[in-house]
Amino acid sequence: MARPAHRALRLAWAVLAPLLVALGALAVAAPAPASAGTPPRVPPQGIYDSCDPTLSADGCASRLRRLGEAGFKVVVNGPIFTRANADQLVAYAQAAEAAGISVIYPLHGTGLLQADLSDNNLVGSIKVAEGCATCETNGDVLAYIVGRLRVLPNTWGYYLADEPRRDKVDQVNAFVERVKALDPDHPRLVMGCGICYGGDPTGSNIAFLAPLDIALGTDQYPVREGGPDVKRAYDKVAQNAASLAKVARPGQLQVIALQAWRWGDSPIDTEMAGLNGDNTRFPTREEIQAQRDAAVTAGHPDLILWYTATQVIGWEEGQQRPSYWAQPTDTDQRWANLLGGAFAPLPNDRPVAQMSMLSRGRVEVGRTVVADARAFRNPYRRVMRYRWKLGARRLRCASRRCAFRPRRAGVQRLTLTVLNDRSVATAVHRSLRVRP
Repeated sequence: MARPAHRALRLAWAVLAPLLVALGALAVAAPAPASAGTPPRVPPQGIYDSCDPTLSADGCASRLRRLGEAGFKVVVNGPIFTRANADQLVAYAQAAEAAGISVIYPLHGTGLLQADLSDNNLVGSIKVAEGCATCETNGDVLAYIVGRLRVLPNTWGYYLADEPRRDKVDQVNAFVERVKALDPDHPRLVMGCGICYGGDPTGSNIAFLAPLDIALGTDQYPVREGGPDVKRAYDKVAQNAASLAKVARPGQLQVIALQAWRWGDSPIDTEMAGLNGDNTRFPTREEIQAQRDAAVTAGHPDLILWYTATQVIGWEEGQQRPSYWAQPTDTDQRWANLLGGAFAPLPNDRPVAQMSMLSRGRVEVGRTVVADARAFRNPYRRVMRYRWKLGARRLRCASRRCAFRPRRAGVQRLTLTVLNDRSVATAVHRSLRVRP
């Protein structure tokens, strides 16, 4: 599903992206994917925003503090290139650094992605490049901007394209390589459209971007019409996270954008999605947590991005709100939902199992014994396998009920191991006195 309003908005402000950021210019290496038995972790989380420092009384500093104090580590602020000059850009970066936030700079919003870099049609129109005496071509402007940003201590990297179509991959790749040549040390994020082309579970809707030298992103916004549905929120995100992990190259940074907005607040997006805007709603706290849990249990994201701050806490006074977005009125509730879900502790990753004996009477050698397990899966997780052992002997049972015959007398240990869909196991035991 093409979403021009959504793309136009995110082109107008920006996207967010991954990972821990240290002091100084930083080359970020992706951690190895967790092994099947390793409990998931919550990666750094960031948020989209729209705050033009030239229209803000304090250059967006108080807004950045609020986001940083809440726990967000990264922000991409689209309007940063709309009116800000180089000094104002640096001041914004410094305010973000003071708030403990790293910045991804939305270069895709400058028009340079689509421009002929050998031409000069954008020279003079990009405010941040004012004062660049050597900027004679669009390529010179790009080099000047990247040169100013790469030395800022809390630069995460660059947001280079948002939901590009397959037929634009060569154009995107050329831009990626140009930025990489100017700054090889900071990541280059391209956000694929996770819900486009039917949200293909094979990942084909983003696979064409994986060969690029980028941090690969995908998005999912599962809360639409109807009442709360935690399972749907989990399942939709799990599909995207799994497909992202499937198509990403080894070591490639992975980013997933999740829903912190209401479809009905964007009439154009609502129409494109075929929704009744009055029936849409902002996600509940439980649906926010379900999205996050799905991202970290079904995939290996290096950063989770929440879309978008302006639909949680609204636009700052004096900011220019696009006509195709509503100003939220229930900001306190939305803020509570987002923080309560995004930063909730992960649920226990291990399934909980109980074992009971269904056989009556004494347990004897050669006599059939029946044991039964009741496994209570963790939220959003499906129990996949049961493994039974009597002492050191593996029993031929693969379901929650196991019928077997002891071969020898004495006290023996019956062990049940329950594995969930990430092969994380819980074992329970019962001692049996087997009589001759």
